[in-house]
Amino acid sequence: MDYCTKAQVQLGHPDLTASHVEDIIDDIVTEASQVVRDDIAGFLDIYTLDEDEDTPLQITRLAIYKARELGYRVYYGSGRVVIEEITYIVNSYDRLLNDIRDGRIEVGYRIKSDAPNNLRFI
Repeated sequence: MDYCTKAQVQLGHPDLTASHVEDIIDDIVTEASQVVRDDIAGFLDIYTLDEDEDTPLQITRLAIYKARELGYRVYYGSGRVVIEEITYIVNSYDRLLNDIRDGRIEVGYRIKSDAPNNLRFI
């Protein structure tokens, strides 16, 4: 299940509509959604989340951030190019993920009852 759309990823980011990115944008969205799913699996009930018709906006935002990061890495090449835009997106993703994990931003009933309080992400 994809947590965002290619239109959401590309909105306001014309570089992500370049032909070499556009050719694989659907794969980028799918990969980004899987990364988000992996990152939240330790503390959110992903099975319930995947069954829901509507993805919580916070999860959609995570997927958009991750897809933009991956899209810019494709746009600029396979090397570990560090540009301000990618750094901003990575920091935004990390901040939102930590805010959800630490309970500062709620995503509803999907918090796992057995989620540890000291989860760490790499």
